[in-house]
Amino acid sequence: MIGARVATRRPPARGALVALAIGAGLGALGMATGASALVPVAIGPLAIGASLLLVGERGFRARFTPTGMEIAHPRQTISYSTLLEVRPLVPADRPRPDFFPIQVVHTRGAVVIPARLTLSSERVYAFLRGFLAERRPTLPSALEAYRVEQEGSFGAEKVWCYAGRGGRDRPHARNLRAIGTGLLVTAAAWAAIPLRRTDEPGWWIAAGALALVGVALLIQDVHLQRRETKVQAAADTAAALVIAPLGLAVQQGAMTGHLTWQEIRKVTVRTGRTTVAWSAASTVPGIVLEVEGASIVLTDSYDRPLAEIHDRILRYWR
Repeated sequence: MIGARVATRRPPARGALVALAIGAGLGALGMATGASALVPVAIGPLAIGASLLLVGERGFRARFTPTGMEIAHPRQTISYSTLLEVRPLVPADRPRPDFFPIQVVHTRGAVVIPARLTLSSERVYAFLRGFLAERRPTLPSALEAYRVEQEGSFGAEKVWCYAGRGGRDRPHARNLRAIGTGLLVTAAAWAAIPLRRTDEPGWWIAAGALALVGVALLIQDVHLQRRETKVQAAADTAAALVIAPLGLAVQQGAMTGHLTWQEIRKVTVRTGRTTVAWSAASTVPGIVLEVEGASIVLTDSYDRPLAEIHDRILRYWR
């Protein structure tokens, strides 16, 4: 794999093509029927479609050098020595398909390698995973005491420790920026219509202002995504789990505790949106441990895939 290059297969630009087709259709209809108002309206979808083609989401491209992975967009180099975790982003209750996204967690953050690759996802995953040295994760004091106790009773080879994954993929808002650019162009064009042609109604200025409101809403949405990512990253880092022949100990968010295998009545896997929870009424995804009067959800917050943790639990619980 050293020296190999990997890239995403370029997806069809359906959104951009649809927007351009709508804009062209409105413009043609306006000129054919004499409905002159349709021609300025067509500026909106035309500008957004062109922005999606020119500014929209770029494909993933990377090269594996002897020392690290060089990513083209955004330009960065991730040294193999800084890798903390390499995780396939697939549901815990399903086998990995031929192509799947891979989360690479390193000391400065995390990046997601998308599924549509020119090389086998399994090959890329196995290559990067090979650089992870065996290491004992740093655990909170309560779980560290539990680990020491269990290893003293059963041996270190029968006790499994998992820490928070230490990173979170950043929201990719390039398409939102492209739509915002298109709306800015639309707002400027609409607001300029009454200035260049006095016979045009002044409500085009109001339409331009409305497009600017759309830009502001997109900016706010990107800001909220980034803030939620930081909160989730903090929650992921706080997670820790110890699995032993006697039972398990877990810390997730503000909750800390331990269970014996006899206390767990049922183990299932739930898919959906990832958050941190410890509640009988919870519907968050993860590994669900049914105990008397409650459900404990081990969420996707650890430095190993949920599928691996699920397998470890079933081996002892059964």
